[in-house]
Amino acid sequence: RDPAGRPNLMGIGYVGFTCWQPPTVVLGINTARYTGRVIRETGEFVVGLPEPDHVLALDHCGAVSGADGDKFARTGFTPRPAAQVAAPLIGECAVNLECRLVQVVEVGSHDLYLGRVLQTHVKDEYLSGDRRLTPIILVSRRYQAAAEHLADFGASYAGLAARS
Repeated sequence: RDPAGRPNLMGIGYVGFTCWQPPTVVLGINTARYTGRVIRETGEFVVGLPEPDHVLALDHCGAVSGADGDKFARTGFTPRPAAQVAAPLIGECAVNLECRLVQVVEVGSHDLYLGRVLQTHVKDEYLSGDRRLTPIILVSRRYQAAAEHLADFGASYAGLAARS
């Protein structure tokens, strides 16, 4: 939510985990973006992971400014109350991470926003194994579904150790 209490959404291509203990995410946000100002003013945000069937709504959230209107209403995404931050969860997202801003690093065209993950919300069908998460990734301005299992972490070690 912005300081006036209006919910906001942003589609973002630069997001990732930067630390496990404490759990911390990093967002790369263009310095001209409204959402960066909102995060600086409120000190909090939610990262939602939508599924591929929401790719056009996600794209809209990244293509227009929240300063110009309600992106929840425009996209059909549903704001849900969060437990620890005022920013809303996104009802349609498989995963939502409630975050408190820790630091902003000014880099150049984009600033890096480090956020401590306060609470993680995962829809039941993903926890039970009934449904598998298919994250959307942005590569060279193209949305891709990242669901193909290539290898487990540490697989290279086992292969290299066998050669020794």
